[in-house]
Amino acid sequence: MVDNGMSKMSSGIPQITGISPKEGAPGTLVTLRGENLGNDASDLLALFICGTDCVVTAKWKSPSKIVARVGQAKRGAGDILLITKSGGKGISNVQFRVFVEEVNSLQESAVWVDESRTVPGRNVVRAVQDNEENEDALGFPINEKKSLDNSYLSKLFPDYSGNLRVENFSPAWYLLQHHKDSDIDKLRQGVENMKKKMKGAEERGKDRHKANLYSLINCVDALDSLHSKVKIEKNTRGWPLTSNLHDKVSEAKTTADKLFLDVLSRKDNADSTRNALSVLNRFRVIFFLSSKIDENIKKGEYSTILNEYARTKALFKDTDVSLFKEAMEVVDEKMRKFKNSLKHKLIDKPASFEEQNKLIKCLKILDPNSDPAWDAISSYHVYLEDILFEVQEKYYRLSIEEHERHSEGLVTVDGLSSTYTSNSNPRQQFCVELMNVLNEKLLMFWKLAQSYTPLDESQYSEKQADINQMITNTINCASWLLWNALVPQALPENVVKKFEDQFVEWEIDREKMDTSRQLNQLIFSIQTIRNCIKNLFEAQFMKSQMETLMGLCTTIRINCINHLVKLTNAKIIELHSKESWKTDVVLEKLTKTSLPDLYENEIYDTLSLLKQLISHDNYQGEADLTSEETLRQVLLDLLLQNVLSIKECFEIALDLQNNSDLKRPNRLQVSDGNHLRSSINSIQSDSQMSDNSNPIKNVSLDKRSIDSTETFNQSGTSISYTSSTQISSRKLLIVICNLEYIITQSITGICKRYRDSGVKHVDYISEKAKQRLNSFRQSLLKLYLNLKTNNFYTLLDSSSYEDPPEDDISEYVKEVILGMIFVKADLLLLAPQIINVIMVSATTNTLEKLISKIPSPDKLDNFVTTQYVIDLTAIEEAFQQYLTVEMTSKLNCIRADMVPKIDQERFQYCLKKYRDNMAMAITSLQITGKEDDEISV
Repeated sequence: MVDNGMSKMSSGIPQITGISPKEGAPGTLVTLRGENLGNDASDLLALFICGTDCVVTAKWKSPSKIVARVGQAKRGAGDILLITKSGGKGISNVQFRVFVEEVNSLQESAVWVDESRTVPGRNVVRAVQDNEENEDALGFPINEKKSLDNSYLSKLFPDYSGNLRVENFSPAWYLLQHHKDSDIDKLRQGVENMKKKMKGAEERGKDRHKANLYSLINCVDALDSLHSKVKIEKNTRGWPLTSNLHDKVSEAKTTADKLFLDVLSRKDNADSTRNALSVLNRFRVIFFLSSKIDENIKKGEYSTILNEYARTKALFKDTDVSLFKEAMEVVDEKMRKFKNSLKHKLIDKPASFEEQNKLIKCLKILDPNSDPAWDAISSYHVYLEDILFEVQEKYYRLSIEEHERHSEGLVTVDGLSSTYTSNSNPRQQFCVELMNVLNEKLLMFWKLAQSYTPLDESQYSEKQADINQMITNTINCASWLLWNALVPQALPENVVKKFEDQFVEWEIDREKMDTSRQLNQLIFSIQTIRNCIKNLFEAQFMKSQMETLMGLCTTIRINCINHLVKLTNAKIIELHSKESWKTDVVLEKLTKTSLPDLYENEIYDTLSLLKQLISHDNYQGEADLTSEETLRQVLLDLLLQNVLSIKECFEIALDLQNNSDLKRPNRLQVSDGNHLRSSINSIQSDSQMSDNSNPIKNVSLDKRSIDSTETFNQSGTSISYTSSTQISSRKLLIVICNLEYIITQSITGICKRYRDSGVKHVDYISEKAKQRLNSFRQSLLKLYLNLKTNNFYTLLDSSSYEDPPEDDISEYVKEVILGMIFVKADLLLLAPQIINVIMVSATTNTLEKLISKIPSPDKLDNFVTTQYVIDLTAIEEAFQQYLTVEMTSKLNCIRADMVPKIDQERFQYCLKKYRDNMAMAITSLQITGKEDDEISV
């Protein structure tokens, strides 16, 4: 019953579906998995893996798992066969691959290793590579960052090594190199780890015996068989067994000597010859090494040369053979020449960074006590400075040739203009190539310096300081050369003296350039310099190394703004030719022409470029022109010049002075050969001049200004004119109105746009501009009053009371009243907002002049006294609206002194007649009319 049940349980054919591992050496323990692998250990009849019987080592675990050890199978993949009582011969879906590991010279083996087929030359002494161990001997992870330098340790232990695999291994070296910071507890833990490793080695020995069980069993069987045979021989033949064998061998030797003595002697000679040839062939490398060195030099395979030379040196350094010594002397001489050629190649002609590193490593191997890296750094620094001056000379010659072509008429004006506004300009090309030198060659110098390690650690700080100074000198040299090419007038005097013989004079083509071309050139250059500085910062250059280059960038930005201001000033001054002299009424009865709008547009057109020049986020640490006090003052004064340039436009429009005399004494002249610093001082001195800050509509006109025939501009220089008839009073009024609009409206808008473009402290510009333009406006008001009141003064001077009229006011009073009517008419039409200012001043000045001509009442008779009172009263009634309290008081005082002598009847009659006859004139002076929307002068 039991047998039947068991047969039913395992009636299936054994099927192997998996094996782990899938490959291994003979003796590998494998796990078989599948179905119907037997009911128990006795159910297994046979198990073959790769043709070897493994049933002896098989261990049945379950019907789906068997563990066995692979026998001494041949190399390659093989099938797996399982036979059970219950299922018969099984099938396998997998194979096992056997590979035979070659036992190395330092690897333990349980069997005797056949060394008959080892590689020839195995026992030649070679220099053991001093490679780092992958595992720490004490069982801790290796931290390469904390290990000491091998060169330092080699000086402490000159005859030892820290490599565990060499005979002269030094534990002290190893501990200093890998455990210089370890404490005593950690070292004790390392000792425990080493003990555990030794115990693990013993366990591995047991495992090795298990893995090579077949070999051990075969040895035991062989020894047992030998023992049995020896025992049988001893019992049958006696002891010792070798006596007969010795006799037979001696007899055979004697016979062989007789037969083969001659053959053996020839064989010995042939062996000796063969051995000699073998030795010569073995050391043939020393005789061909010199030619191989030449071949490898041509190929650039320096590492091959060094490896072959080191191997040959190690083989023959202690030789006593004279031939070998002579051959080594030839090789040594060749290597000395090779070292010198490498040194010259490193110093004389700098190559790429990779090539230089390759040369440095070779020279370091050839001469460990030398410092080729420092030689390369020093020579490369000199090479860089030579390159900078060569680039300057190259493009200076190009500029001279271009200038000569232009002088010979080979370049048209248009061609010349395009030259200065395109990248073909020699000075712009010079800037681009100079920055490329810094971006490429200086970066390679920086990489070379970063990889440098001095021989003596104590010199590290000194060498780094020297490298830093070299980099600073190179950048400074490039900066000064660019400074000389782009803004030579801003070069410091000490730099000019230092490089006086090395700087070229770029002024040849600068004289042919106008401000617009200079501006285009500087803008192109500043973009190139900004990109270069940004690249250097990204390469981890220090800010202190680039201070001069950054200062150059700031200077060019200031000069660009200066040229931009000059161009804009010129355009604004030329707006006088576009003045239409047609006025429109705008806000709060302000009148203006189109000129203020054109003026604003000219300034607005510069804002995009101004914003680009003011921006300070193009590279790290770029100077903010609006924050640093000195730069901010220069910037504000330059922009102030832009705003104030409209004054000169008005001066030309009014013909206040000849065109040849239009230069303002304090105008900025940066590009005219003067230093920027002196120009800035000129601006600052101009900005500190006293200005009249009275409000626009409160103009104070004194007697001195009335008598004068000149007015003053913002810097105190008089505005002269030949004759008042040459100046149109209506144009003068229009300019005054335009000025008022600019002061009240335009400047505010311009300053707001400046602020939006990044300019700070625009209140300074607004305040100064309004003060100076207001002062100029007051001067024009004085000029207008002079033009209008000169005729009144002439009338007063020519007036006489020797024959006064009997029943009317004096004629000159009528003419003054009519003249005032014409003045008011012009004001109503062109400048209604300043009627009161002009009329009050004109009335006051005219009455002051009249009062000054009235003699003392004691010297007048009654008739003349009455006429004076009539005239004063008529003027008072006509100009009552424009009389000040002070002037009214003066008139009352004068009449009070004359009252006793006046004829009341005549007085009343004359006034009545005056009021009737001149009612319309009096009314026109009292009322305010409406101005026209547009009027043409």
